[in-house]
Amino acid sequence: GGTVYFDDLYLTRASLPVPPSVTVAASVTGGQMHLTFPSTSGVTYELLYANSLNSPIAWQTNSTIAGDGTVKGVFDPIGATNRFYRVMAHY
Repeated sequence: GGTVYFDDLYLTRASLPVPPSVTVAASVTGGQMHLTFPSTSGVTYELLYANSLNSPIAWQTNSTIAGDGTVKGVFDPIGATNRFYRVMAHY
């Protein structure tokens, strides 16, 4: 490890809105995982998956979806390995 020096460092506190949580529903349809979630207009959603939750978790993007106020759905083929999902909202 090394040493980091800062000269004239100023920190300010930003008041950012807390984004609402995204509730994802999952079902199996025709050999595929079907994930659905409500969207908000102007928000971009990123569906991520990982084959393991062992550290470090290697999250990979499945798809990026533009929110428009409707329920969005994504299909992902079911494979031979476990898969874990999360949705990130980008405001």
